[in-house]
Amino acid sequence: MSAYRRIIVGAHGSPTSAVAEEAAARLANQLGAELVLINVGETGSGEDILRAAANRARTFGIEAQTLHRVGEVAETIVSAAAELRADLLVIGDHGMGPDSHFSLGGIPSQVAHHSPVDILVVRTSDPTREHTYRRALLATDGSLTAHQATRHGDALAQALGAEVALIYVGDELIGDIVLRDTAARLDRDGIERILAKGNPAVQISRHAGDYDLVVVGNKGMTGSRRYIQRIVPSRVAHEAGSDVLIVRTVSRSFFDLRPGEGAVVEVDGEKVAAYLHDDGTTYALSARCQHMGCLVDWNSRARTWDCPCHGSRYEYSGAIINGPTTKPLPPVET
Repeated sequence: MSAYRRIIVGAHGSPTSAVAEEAAARLANQLGAELVLINVGETGSGEDILRAAANRARTFGIEAQTLHRVGEVAETIVSAAAELRADLLVIGDHGMGPDSHFSLGGIPSQVAHHSPVDILVVRTSDPTREHTYRRALLATDGSLTAHQATRHGDALAQALGAEVALIYVGDELIGDIVLRDTAARLDRDGIERILAKGNPAVQISRHAGDYDLVVVGNKGMTGSRRYIQRIVPSRVAHEAGSDVLIVRTVSRSFFDLRPGEGAVVEVDGEKVAAYLHDDGTTYALSARCQHMGCLVDWNSRARTWDCPCHGSRYEYSGAIINGPTTKPLPPVET
């Protein structure tokens, strides 16, 4: 099951906005998610824009909620996503093209860099394009955050019935290990693995043309590093020809978790395996596998903690599913 239960998208009354709205409505319909349309601007015209957007959403079988706010557009949309506890924020790419590479001044770029939730950047130049995701490209560099992003992207692909491929850019020997390890973590047969050399953002963007969706983590897009121009996820969001899903893997906390979701978060400098049960119960466990001390990661499909080093698996509560570990994940005080 996909983690996206509430999707929010801006409705601004422009042709490019309509493309993003329709992509969000289509995805909400496929996932059985709620859709919230938000307009930021004058009250009178905003109500008309929201009414028209809601009518378009109905053509995809979605009865969308509407929300009107007054304020600075990017800041207001980001605040609304946090306030409504949205899971996904959909934005059009207008203003993110080649002429505005790496600029944090445009609304889409501001939203992408400050969003508290995952971001779906929709290509809006072709209004006839159907934003149906049949093939997804998941980018990884072998890091923990990249594993979280590929897990999340794979869960979405599973929910949509999409094929997935993995891409690693860099050293061939390391890349082969990372791709095999990542494919094993996803526990999917027949995953295509792409090993490329060169600039990661350039290579990922180049291969994106063969896919409907590219999935990257947001590493480097938060904190002071977001002002560095050559951050990979930012460049891919600007340059890839496909839609781009930016998964929020950095700066996660207990407060970011949704019911039924787990993540490795940082508490007082320590890694904690955190899970929020559907009934509201929170579990906080050591994120270190009790076999050899490797960091576990969250398997969103099985709702388990999996050790990438030797295959130990734990229930969300920390109980052992299979070894070689002989000890459960211990609870930690937070």
